[in-house]
This record gives sequence, structure tokens and C-alpha cells, in this order.
Amino acid sequence: MLPWKEQSMPQSAIELIRYGNRLIVNSQEARVFDVLRRVLTCIEVKPLYGAARVKAKRENKSLMMTVPIDMFTRDVKNRLVTTFGFYKRVTKQLKAHGYSVKYKNLTEYPRPDAFIADWDRLNSLNFELRYRQDEALQVIEKYINGRIDCPPGWGKSFVIGCAAILFPDAKIVVSTKSVDVMTQRLYPELAQMIPEVGLVGGGRHVPGHRIFCVTADSLHHAPADADFVFYDECHEAPVDSISAKLARFTHAHMWGFSASHDMRIDGKDVICEGLFGPVRLKVSYDEAVQHEMVVPLVVQWNNVMADYDPVAGIDDPIERKRLGIWQNETRNRVIAEDAKSYDASVQTLITVETIEHALHLKRLLPEFTLVYREMGIDEGDQRYFDKRGLLPPDFEVITASKRQELTQAFEQGELKKVIVTTVWNRGVNFRKLQVLIRGDGGASPINDVQIPGRTSRLHHDKSYGIVHDYKDQFNSRFAKRADKRATSYSQMGWEQLAPTQRSRLLEYLSGEISDK
Repeated sequence: MLPWKEQSMPQSAIELIRYGNRLIVNSQEARVFDVLRRVLTCIEVKPLYGAARVKAKRENKSLMMTVPIDMFTRDVKNRLVTTFGFYKRVTKQLKAHGYSVKYKNLTEYPRPDAFIADWDRLNSLNFELRYRQDEALQVIEKYINGRIDCPPGWGKSFVIGCAAILFPDAKIVVSTKSVDVMTQRLYPELAQMIPEVGLVGGGRHVPGHRIFCVTADSLHHAPADADFVFYDECHEAPVDSISAKLARFTHAHMWGFSASHDMRIDGKDVICEGLFGPVRLKVSYDEAVQHEMVVPLVVQWNNVMADYDPVAGIDDPIERKRLGIWQNETRNRVIAEDAKSYDASVQTLITVETIEHALHLKRLLPEFTLVYREMGIDEGDQRYFDKRGLLPPDFEVITASKRQELTQAFEQGELKKVIVTTVWNRGVNFRKLQVLIRGDGGASPINDVQIPGRTSRLHHDKSYGIVHDYKDQFNSRFAKRADKRATSYSQMGWEQLAPTQRSRLLEYLSGEISDK
């Protein structure tokens, strides 16, 4: 019998104290500490480096290591202290082991009226709330914290804007890691709904009244006495630099939004719960499709075959991707053929990991425009690429303003054909995009949702979003990554067509198939 089940008699009541963003377990009992430690420790997965990596290779062992992370500390009274986001987790664990729980909130609120919802004010503006957006606002009113799990295109920015209107006396901070997400989507959309929205980040500073949009790097410039913090793409927050800055908000109601909860490959998803609390609302992709918030996605797979494995015997991960993905002429020609199968009127986006891969595809698809992060190519890179004949005659290093210009042209549908690096993985809204060709060959559950999700936006000219992906049969490692991507697509409920089902894809494109 396990030690914590040995006592059949009910245990004493445990007092849980909220003090700002901290949760204090008011007990010095060793058994309480042991019980809670089990659910307040996560296992981080990290790659090996240096001599340890060399040794692991030599011994044919895993090149990854696991590191336990304690998500708690002890205070001067030897009480367990963790973040308030774990309140539900701690309560559930204590009750499961026979304890009753008492809750005390010692948090000081400088503006207690900030949390009073004014539904009449929101309703008077006649905003059209779509499927479950009203429910999201209700849970934000009801709970101190939480996460909202929703697919791309559901309307996170709109819900945040409505929340800012719903709580007219609240000081609100809206944040995300990506500068592009903030400056090109969140801030512009909020500024359309609410006057006097401030912005700090990406080299910009716009004074605000009570609503402040700040990038994660600029969170230290946000007012620490904020009443609400809304964090978009909150799966990116469980890193020390962001977590420390979020700790400044001592009495705020913390809310995180994401389509990629529990998808981090490093095992640190649980830290997101500590920052923002449990998932309070989950909207599936199928739900969003059924209620015409997004279009259904169809993934067309294609096989990449080869007479030999170009990366056989190569251990370096960068060199493997260079030879197996970026410079792989056979693979790139398969991608190019898929791109060429659509006429000039069909907006098509090819996504890759690096500018090197983009240039190899550009050589095969000269009609496509390159988009990458400004300063993504330095003088050394240019010499390297030019020596290998990869730079087109009219090549110019992209600037921030030029990239913004190209982004706007693609959003408006004026630019039809683009090869893009990771710079458009987040923060873009391409309503007219119908075809996305995924050329990166990676396997990240977060990217597996975010990248194809670029095609999900509603537009009257399209009924489906089409995604092309590739099963790299020439190498077992790359083939396994394709299998992982397929698993992620299945979890989202997206239809997947085998290479032999190309005729069915043509039926989708022609409009002969109207329902999944």
C-alpha cells in the first residue's frame, strides 16, 4: 500500500492563502509537502551538448537529458509556496489524499471596482459575439485566472477587446512574445475597438490611457498595478525571462490564450498553468468549422523518394537538415511541382525554416517573392549564397518597412506567390490564403497547429484551406517527423489525403465537395 493511503481517517484542514500571485500552503507537515511535491515538479527535456553529447553518441544513448524542475519554494516558516495558478491542482491533490481545504485571500486590490463587469455597456455597442465568445467573457468575469484554448481564427483579439470594454474601470495589460503579433494584429485590432490604447515594443511607444499593449520583452514597462493581464500565445510564456516579468503583476487576474496548450516539446507546459491557471474554456477546431468561424483544412500528403539517403552517417543536426531538406534537389522539385500546379490567381504560400532553403526554392520558382526577417542575411551570408549561385539578379536585402509592405500586400491579396521563413508563423491574418505548402520538414506540435492555421481564415472566395506536406521516405528520421506532423493534424481533426488521393483534392478545389 502506498504511504499516503495508509491512514484511513480524514486528515486535518489545510489553509491555502493567496497573497498576490503566490499561493501559500499554510502547513509545516512533512506529509503535506511530500504529497504536493508530486504534482509541483515537472520534467524538462533538454539536448545534450559538448562532451556529454559526444559520449552519448559513442555509447548509442539518447542525445537528450531530463531535468526535474521544482515549481515551488519554502518560505521562512518552512511552508510550501507556489504560484497561484496551481490553486486548482493543489486543491485537487490535497483532497485526493484526505485533506479538506480552506481558502483565504490576503491580496490587496488598489481598485476593487475594476473587476465589476458592465454588461450593459458592452451590449450597447452591439458587437456581434460569435460562437462561445460570450462564454469566454463569462469565465473571465467568474474566475481569477485561467486559459482559453481556441483555434486560429476564433477571435482571440476580439474577445480581449470586449473584455476591456466589459471592465471599464480596470487597468489592463495585453502582451505576447512576438513583436509582429503585437504590432500587426493585437494592437491594431484593439485600437479599432477602444480609444487610447497604448503600445510599447518593437521600437514603438504610443501613450495609453488604461489599456497597454506590450511585448513580452517590454513587460517591465507595463504598469505593475494592472488589474487584468491578457497574454496571447501563452504557450510561449514558460521561460524564465518572461515568467519573471509576469511575476510583477501581484494582484492581476491572469488570462492566457492559445491554440497550442500542452504542446511544448520540452515538457514545460505545466509551468503555463502556474502562470495563468487551468484551462477554463476549450473550443475545438471542428466546433469552429461547424459554426463557420474558420474554414475546414485538408492536408494533401506527397511522397519524397530517392535512390539513396543523402544524410546517411551524418550526425550533425544542422548538416542533416541542410543536405536532407534545404539543399535536397529531389525534395525541392516535388515542392516546386506542387506550387506550379496552381494558377496565378490562387494565393499560395510556401513555408520554410531558413533563408537558405528559401533561396533554393526561389531558383526553381522565380515568380515567387521571398519574405524573411529583416537583417536575416548579413554580408557573409550574401557572399556564401552568391558563390553558390543562389542569389537572384535583382536580390535586395529586405528591410523592416519592406517586409511590412509585403505582409500587407499578401494580406490584401495583391501579392499571390510567396516563399517565407518562420517570420510569418505567428501574427498574420491571411483571409485570402487558400494553399499553404509546408516545406520545413520539422516536427513541433505548436508549429503543426500554427503554420497550417494560416489557411483557416474565413473568406467568401474559399471553402477550404489546402495544406501540402511531405513524407520523406528516404530517411527514417525525417519520415518519423512526418508521422508526428500527421498525428498533430489528426488531433486537430483535419482531413488528410494520401498521395494516391490527389483526385479528391481536385474535387475540393473545384467545389464539387461541399461538406467534409
